[in-house]
Amino acid sequence: MTAPMIRFIDTRYNDLFTLQDSGLITETRLDGTTNTHQCYYLDDYHTKIGRNVFHIHEYAKRMEAIGARYFPTQPKEKDVMDYYEIYQIPDRMNTDYGFCTYAEARTKIKPEDYACVYMAVLAADVNQEDLYMQHNMDDRPFRNRIHALSLGDVLVFHRGGQTRAYYVDTIGFPEVPQFLTPEKQNKKEQVR
Repeated sequence: MTAPMIRFIDTRYNDLFTLQDSGLITETRLDGTTNTHQCYYLDDYHTKIGRNVFHIHEYAKRMEAIGARYFPTQPKEKDVMDYYEIYQIPDRMNTDYGFCTYAEARTKIKPEDYACVYMAVLAADVNQEDLYMQHNMDDRPFRNRIHALSLGDVLVFHRGGQTRAYYVDTIGFPEVPQFLTPEKQNKKEQVR
């Protein structure tokens, strides 16, 4: 008999990966700290992660609330390891393009003006518009620590081994390759 599989999802119930009973999961927080926990299958919707028991959705909500991504310590090829980051300008009032459209800010955008303020897992079907809606809700993650996703912010997607940056514009999300260093644009994502 094979060991039961633990299903991991995002907060929208999108499947990310499965982990065999007693497998290891790694959590990476916004500050770069990591924790690795052993996971135990309890039933199709509950798992013990470290010393805590979670409903699989409850675990996803907790990770979203603290701005952490999670992935199997030994991923399989089909596992979704993608994640996104939100970058905002901490000093918008003293940055001459803090509230500008992409057309106005295109030549002024400097990555050093931004700080990474949030990070979370990114399911395959989630796009920029989905994240815009999520990060403008009253119960959005980090609502007391960062402003709602708005004009001038940058979303960085780490998806399928590629890194892409998108500017939050009045309509749409134009790609901003100048936000990324050449190394980040071409590098294959490595799990830390």
